[in-house]
Amino acid sequence: MGLHTIIKKQRQKEKEMRFLMLGLDNAGKTTIIKKLLNEDISQISPTLGFNIKTLTSFEPYKLNIWDVGGQRTLRSYWRNYFERTDAVIWVVDATDRARMSDCRDELRGLLQEERLSGATLLVFANKADVEGCLSPGEIKDALGLEDVRTHTWKILRCSAVTGEGLEGGVRVRLLALPHSGMTMGISPLAEAVFSCTSIPYTSMFSSTLLRIWKLNDSRRRSRSPFQEPHLRHNIPMKRVCRVNIPMR
Repeated sequence: MGLHTIIKKQRQKEKEMRFLMLGLDNAGKTTIIKKLLNEDISQISPTLGFNIKTLTSFEPYKLNIWDVGGQRTLRSYWRNYFERTDAVIWVVDATDRARMSDCRDELRGLLQEERLSGATLLVFANKADVEGCLSPGEIKDALGLEDVRTHTWKILRCSAVTGEGLEGGVRVRLLALPHSGMTMGISPLAEAVFSCTSIPYTSMFSSTLLRIWKLNDSRRRSRSPFQEPHLRHNIPMKRVCRVNIPMR
């Protein structure tokens, strides 16, 4: 496999994003996904397990959205879906004032999970088309979002029935991802290596690139590679003849 093929496959992979959609039962999670896919929403049944849907309308991204049931008996299984999550979409029923404290407690527990430490957070204040619903500001206060320091978050009003705010909210989260943009998530270290066109293509160089990509694809995506102790080596940020990284 040539170097060009390796780079091309890696960049295609990094265009795939994993969004985890969670919230209490009857918040409208499944309806939101169906609306984004332009599917029929006239008959929606409670999600007893999980659904996986792929959105291709947000080019150049391919979004894999995991919709997990929100019933109390299912919430303990949420942790089975945390791996490799780029963003969490927390759906709130803006008309359900009675369970707002329950919603806050579940969200706080979620944000303490180490495997979600690099994920951004989008809070959808759903059912905004219903008269008398809570405003995004009221929901923000009820959930204590101002106290969240561990994640980048955004709250937006939406309606799964009318489609208001859905696509815009997803795009907002895409732009907030650490690896969004024209470089499609290639780390600064990898970009420096790619620009070194005079580096001879050797098995050591290929292995080094693969190590860099594996790190960039892990849960440390949101961190700079220069923060990793084992990557602190002397790699000039210009044209060089070799990469002096000892293999382990």
